[in-house]
Amino acid sequence: VGRAPLVLLDGAHNPAGAAALAAELPSVMGDRPIVLIFAVMADKDWRAMLTPLLPLVAEVVVTRVGWRGLDPAVVADAVGSARPVRVVASPQQAVADAVSAAGPAGGVLVAGSLFLAGEAYAALRGPGARLFPEWQGWDRFGTGAAP
Repeated sequence: VGRAPLVLLDGAHNPAGAAALAAELPSVMGDRPIVLIFAVMADKDWRAMLTPLLPLVAEVVVTRVGWRGLDPAVVADAVGSARPVRVVASPQQAVADAVSAAGPAGGVLVAGSLFLAGEAYAALRGPGARLFPEWQGWDRFGTGAAP
């Protein structure tokens, strides 16, 4: 969804998806240094999702999406010193920070949650941009409102 830096959105919301993404990432990103934006739902096997991705990235930005989202500080603690890592509360700010950190010659990878992919898409495409149409009820998910 972006060229300078190259921005790739991939939900990769389970270990198999993350492994498939890791296998293809070098052919897509080339030798660009990659900033990973990661958010995950608390009930996912997020450690198994990060394992194949961490060796391929230069930096990690962790954020949270939705009421089911895992506390990003927990993920940041798990990453530890394996890669530079920072917590950014807002997914939109996480995207802006990662794009800035990557620079025009770098890469940004958004992974770990389809909700995060939607937030990143909207942040990159501007006001009114949606990855999921409103009729699916995602805008009311977790609010108690009927879809």
